[in-house]
Order: sequence, then structure tokens, then C-alpha cells
Amino acid sequence: MKYAVFVLLVMFVTSPCWPQNSDVPSKEEITELVQKADEKVTNFEAANESAKTLVSDSVFQKGREAASTAHTIISAVKKNGPSAYALVGLIVTLDDVSLNAANGAQGISRRAMADAVSGKTVSLNALAAADALNVAQSSLTDISELVTHATLRLIKAEETVIQNSAKQQ
Repeated sequence: MKYAVFVLLVMFVTSPCWPQNSDVPSKEEITELVQKADEKVTNFEAANESAKTLVSDSVFQKGREAASTAHTIISAVKKNGPSAYALVGLIVTLDDVSLNAANGAQGISRRAMADAVSGKTVSLNALAAADALNVAQSSLTDISELVTHATLRLIKAEETVIQNSAKQQ
């Protein structure tokens, strides 16, 4: 009971943690994140290429297409500057590339496990390719999360401007 009272007290007495206008991401911050995202997508392309003979053609092609889409969005953000719309598109695409990396790694790992269980020798190249895809997936997830946080801060700042301008009218 004491715990419940404490939790309720904390919930009603403390102020919510909303981003402040001073937390607006700078163009330089977003540009740096977009550049890092570009590097992570390029790393995925290398990992996907190393796994080409170990995954199905459809998995390989989906990975290539997702990476190409990510590069296109990144180029547009670099050329036109950041917008909430473009950054959300980038987040969705980075998540798609990340999912492709995870699916490729999982498929390779399954085959390696099946080989090991049946007494066959497990290919070190297959394990290396699965590891490269896992590393790419992890780094894509990390950069996607960073871009998401910057995008949410940008959206909050834009909403604040809109709300303030509506109050002045």
C-alpha cells in the first residue's frame, strides 16, 4: 500500500519529461546522423554481398533494394535538408534494411545449425557472413534509434511553433 501511494505521489507531483525548444536538433547533428546512417547502409551492402551465395536470391535482392532506397533518401536529405517527413522515411527504410540483415543472418545460421546437427562441417565463411549481417543489423538499429530521437525532438519543436503561432492569432 505504501508503495502504491509513493508511485501515485511521484506520478502527480513530478513534471513530465517533454523535450524543450532548446533541445531542437541542429542541422549539423542531423547531417552527422544521416552521414553515419549512410555508412551503416554501405556496411550492410558489403555484408549482404558477402552472403550472396548463402542466402536466397529474393533475400539478397530485397536487401539490395532496401539499401538502394536508403541511399536515395539519404541523398535527398543531404540535398534538400532535413524535414520530419524525410527523416521518418529514413527511419522506416533503415528499419527495413536492418530487418533484411537479420533475416539473412538468421537463414545462414539455421543452415549452419542444421549442418552441425547432421554431422556436416559448418562453413566458416557462412559463420563469418552471418556475423557480418548481425553486426550490420545491430549498427543499423542503433543509428535508426538515434535518428528517431532527433526526429522526435524536431517534430516536438515544430509542434511547439505551430501551437505558439495558433495562440497568437
